[in-house]
Amino acid sequence: MNDKQRRRFERLAHAANFGETVSASFPESSKGGQALARLTAAVAEAETHATTRATKQRAHQQSTTNRKDARLAVQTQVAAISDTVEAIGLDHPDVRDSFHRPPASSSDQKLLGTARSFAEAALPLKARFVEYDLPADFLERLNESINAFEAAIDEQTTGANARLAAGVALEETLKRGEQELEKLDAAVRNKFRDDAAKLAAWESARHMERAPRRKKAAGDVPAPPAPGA
Repeated sequence: MNDKQRRRFERLAHAANFGETVSASFPESSKGGQALARLTAAVAEAETHATTRATKQRAHQQSTTNRKDARLAVQTQVAAISDTVEAIGLDHPDVRDSFHRPPASSSDQKLLGTARSFAEAALPLKARFVEYDLPADFLERLNESINAFEAAIDEQTTGANARLAAGVALEETLKRGEQELEKLDAAVRNKFRDDAAKLAAWESARHMERAPRRKKAAGDVPAPPAPGA
């Protein structure tokens, strides 16, 4: 949850907790009792969505790191092949035409396309690359890195979608809980109209704290008063 969502959640949770203490005054068949039940369920559901979102957020961060690492592995291997082609090309100039190294800023898909084309073009020339001390299994390694990079991209995309879905579900649940809170508010005020203590407790429970104000920096200078102020 972000700070605003957390304050909204805590407001709903406090209201639901208060409602439980006076639940005997609101039968299940009453509007107040129904609103309290739905509010309590919304609080539990929101907590579940928040936990899911936090879990997905951590997984997304890890998948982002995995994607960067996988991209770097492919870039490094493509660069090694490209650099070796420069040497091979001194004796076989025609080889260079099949190996055009992409800019470092190329998109993931551009890099993957280049890596696949390098793997295909280098296959019949494998012995020449090995002569310049590339590992004998350099093509197998490249293909493994390509597959790992593709998997990392899919993992990150799936994780991002899951995180977004959990965030949307959380927001919808909070809104639904707030609607039930308004219904319960009407019932509580009517039920305890002549009970100042319970109304005060209810008002405290349903109150949402404001976000803390930004502290004024040491170098901040107050704006000058407007003319005529």
